[in-house]
Amino acid sequence: MLVSPMTAAPISLAHRRRENLLAIACALIRFAVCCYRAAHQSIIIDEATTYNRFVSGPWLKLFGRYDANNHILSSLMIKITVTIAGLSEFKLRLPSLIAGLFLTIGVFWLLKQVESPLLRWTAFALFCLHPMLLDFSIAARGYSLSLAFFVWALYFVVNKRYRLAGVLLGLSIAANLAITFPALALLCVVILVERKAEPVLNLAVPALLLASLIAGHSLWKANRDQFYIGYPEFREAVTSLVFTSLHANPAHRGILGGRDVADNIGRFGLPLFGVLAALLSKGRRLIPLLTIAITLIGLILARRSNLPLFRDPGCRRLGDCGRCPEKPVLAGPLAAARDPASHSIFHAIANPVFSILDNRGGR
Repeated sequence: MLVSPMTAAPISLAHRRRENLLAIACALIRFAVCCYRAAHQSIIIDEATTYNRFVSGPWLKLFGRYDANNHILSSLMIKITVTIAGLSEFKLRLPSLIAGLFLTIGVFWLLKQVESPLLRWTAFALFCLHPMLLDFSIAARGYSLSLAFFVWALYFVVNKRYRLAGVLLGLSIAANLAITFPALALLCVVILVERKAEPVLNLAVPALLLASLIAGHSLWKANRDQFYIGYPEFREAVTSLVFTSLHANPAHRGILGGRDVADNIGRFGLPLFGVLAALLSKGRRLIPLLTIAITLIGLILARRSNLPLFRDPGCRRLGDCGRCPEKPVLAGPLAAARDPASHSIFHAIANPVFSILDNRGGR
């Protein structure tokens, strides 16, 4: 039976609405599971460190000094939550829980660019069930918040809403500085795709201003020893990511084998998937893939360069272990001399506001 275009369009629209509702329902189910876990799981050491060192005490403590454990925007949201609602495991994790919900919805809205329903829903299911992303959606840290802002920034870039994307990108950086690498890659993609100054500035200026406003004061006082990476080699990082994604219990091999299988998936499976995804995409649908590709290329080149960007490959310890101060992790412009006037300006503006909040019972 032939279907006229006038009849086919409403059917397609109704189908998309059903898909949207189903995706939101899946996101809410995932959110409910995360809420249960957040209310019943014990506080982990990173969450306790964030609260004890930065969230508890005066508000200015959030901006006092830079530390990789202090995801500044996330710490600020946690501070607001526990100040208003009180302290508990669930309330401490509430900003991450809400961010995880919007992250899940944002991922599906981004996946709507994929034409194949099978591929779209397979990718969405893998995201919803990913163990690390489930943990990120619970922990009172900045990962969930940063990823949520970044995914929506990516979505609005695809749809050419650059100012809004820039605002979200700035919030993403302020929530977790590690997202700076993908953020720069996204900016490079916009430069390549648009080849005009206006879209690039509409994205870059709000991102830079907002990230600087929230995190700039702490970063201005940072030094090179306060930056570090988790793995000395890119291949090892990819293998760890794949292995963690496939195994709930690292002590068991499982049906997918051990780290050797994860290494092969990282070396051959993921590049093959990327090539196939690129061949099936066209136009602005390539923007997410290009962002990932440029991020990876940039990290590899930075790691293999002779610049003093990373800790010595023999040092696998996270953070400043005190044993290799002569081998800094990130030796960039932040190690340059600072202007003390900027500190006094910040405190002149912030001190009265935070003093009022502290006098009202801020934790």
